[in-house]
This record gives sequence, structure tokens and C-alpha cells, in this order.
Amino acid sequence: MDKTKLIFLVIIVGIIAITFSFARSKKKGAEARVQTNPKKQTVALKQETSVVKFNVRGLSEHNVSLIAPSDPLLTGGRTVFVDPYSVALRNTSSNAVVGYSIKWECFDGKTESATRDMSHDRKFSNSLGFAFMYGEESERRAILKNADEVIQPNSTWLIFPDLPARKLSGPLEEIQTGRDQAALAGLQAACPTMTVTLDGVFFEDGTFIGPDTNDFFAKVKTQMDVRHEVLQGVQRDVKSGKDPTEVFKELEQMRDRERQQSGGEMTTNELRSFYRHMFAQDVLGMKEMWGVDGAIANVQRQLSRHWVTLRKL
Repeated sequence: MDKTKLIFLVIIVGIIAITFSFARSKKKGAEARVQTNPKKQTVALKQETSVVKFNVRGLSEHNVSLIAPSDPLLTGGRTVFVDPYSVALRNTSSNAVVGYSIKWECFDGKTESATRDMSHDRKFSNSLGFAFMYGEESERRAILKNADEVIQPNSTWLIFPDLPARKLSGPLEEIQTGRDQAALAGLQAACPTMTVTLDGVFFEDGTFIGPDTNDFFAKVKTQMDVRHEVLQGVQRDVKSGKDPTEVFKELEQMRDRERQQSGGEMTTNELRSFYRHMFAQDVLGMKEMWGVDGAIANVQRQLSRHWVTLRKL
């Protein structure tokens, strides 16, 4: 593997580490673990199919749809236990899905929507940060084709806010999370109806679809914009004749003063700060691996190549 490709892969590893930065709900993730069986799709069970009524709202006009976990299409007609905070995403389009935003809204059947209790609502988004990275387009496409996390055309995935998404290859039979039964009973009573909405989807070519009530598009675009700004800053300083040692010292200062933790409901400024920290660290990591000259050359290569344009349809 040549030097350029190795650098590209190292940066991918760095960005994969934060691809779930948008995937945090207001509650902390459950400690449960997904159990698998070669012959069964085993994920995490909580409530019987007949307990909660699901209303799903996908984007079928774009060939990306949601399927309720209690739907016979998934259960094969069997009675299974399902998690109200789960849903299946089916991609029948010709493009891979590399990001999605989903929200769960709880309705008790008694209170009008405008005044209902929203404490049981959840929202969840996930973007594969490496999907829109620099690189020769053929290389980028090859990486996307082989990445396990990418929702390829003609595939169906089970989505949870608190657990990794997983591809379904057969009827859904069982889901086990170990969630407290009292909590489940309370949720069941509070949410006899759960509305699940696909709020946004990114395709591999950078196109975006969906109502985007959670500003998912802007958050992903912020990641791309800040990365470009950090790289441009390095390039500008080098071209101006500034001592490279000073350039990297300033990057260290940027890394240390900016927000170092992601998660929760971050403002735009907080999000930009976190990404400045992350991308400054990326460039500094290149310096540690390849030296000053190698890091600067990598920055210049990134800026010289085509960047995927994010755009709403």
C-alpha cells in the first residue's frame, strides 16, 4: 500500500471514532448487548407486538422506507417481542445510505399533540464520517462498497438509538436488552402509540432527503466545513512563509483549547469547536507519523482533490 493510501486510511480511523457523535439521545445508552446466532436475527426484546401500535413515516418516494418491528414483513407472521425504540430501515434505492436521522414520538391517545408529554420521545442520528472524505472517487467508492456500516441498496437494517445498527438477513425472532421490566411497563402504559419518522437520509453521493426537523444536514455539513477550514488554515500559513514548527504549535493550541467531548444537544458553536479539536488532532497525528513535511504534503493533497458536495433534493 503506498503512502497516500495509508494516510487516507489512518484519517478514516480517526473520523470513524466520532461518526456516532450525532447518535446520542438525551438518555444515556443502555448497557445491554446484542446477542447473535448464525441462524437467527437476535436483537433485544422488550414488548409484545400487540402492546404498542406503530405508525411509521418513511421516505418511500425516494425508495427508503421504515418498517415497524412488529410488521409481519419482519416477523414472518410470528408473535415476537419488540422494542418501541426500534425500527427497520429498508433501502431499495440504487444508492447506498451513509447517514440517517430518525425520531420516535410517544402518544398516549388522550392528549392533543400540541400539549402531549414529550419526555418519552427519542431522536437519533448517525453519519459515517468517512463517507464524504477526500480521495480519488474510485477509492472512495471502493471503501464505501466494502464498509460494513454502509446500508447498501436492497438491504434492510434494524436501528436502535442505544445499540449498533445491524443488517437483517431473515425473519426477526428475538430482541433482548435486559431493560428493567418496571421501566418497560411504564413505557408501555405511557406510549400505547409510537410514531417513528425518518427525518433525513444521506446517500453516498452527498444528496440528502427528508424533512430534517433535527437539522441533521447542517450538522454533517458543519463537520465538512470545519475540516476544510482547518486544512486551509495550515496551507495558508505554510504558503505565507510561517515556520512549520510554529504552524504545528498553533494547531496544538487549537486542539487543547477547543471542545474535546461530543454528545448531547450541542449548539452550532459547540459542534464547530469539537470538530476544530478533532481535525487539528488529525493533522498533528499525521505529523507524528510522517513528520512535518509529510503532514504538510498530505494537507495539500487533501485540498487539491475533489470534495463531495452535500446538497438537499
